[in-house]
Amino acid sequence: ADGFAGEDIQSATESAANACAAKRVAIWRLTSDRRTLQCEDCFDRTANDHTSGLTFHRDEMPSLFASLDRAESIDVADAGRDRRTSELFASYLAPLEIKSVYLAPI
Repeated sequence: ADGFAGEDIQSATESAANACAAKRVAIWRLTSDRRTLQCEDCFDRTANDHTSGLTFHRDEMPSLFASLDRAESIDVADAGRDRRTSELFASYLAPLEIKSVYLAPI
């Protein structure tokens, strides 16, 4: 997301969601201390809406952060059953009725 701001980052998430036919696409930034993920922009294709600012902390999702530390891409059909994404599923994905997830560290 370096170099992206405002409408540029929103355009990027919209384009990715449309290209992949994904319900939601988000760009998250890991803070310099590597303890927090912060949502720079999330586009919900169903609602045609953008949100930002949500944060996840390492102590809340240690398995997810451990995977991100290894720069692993995560592609799972059932996020609630995968150890890397089960914490994310319980607090974020399940309430949004999202079961599958693809995460790509860049």
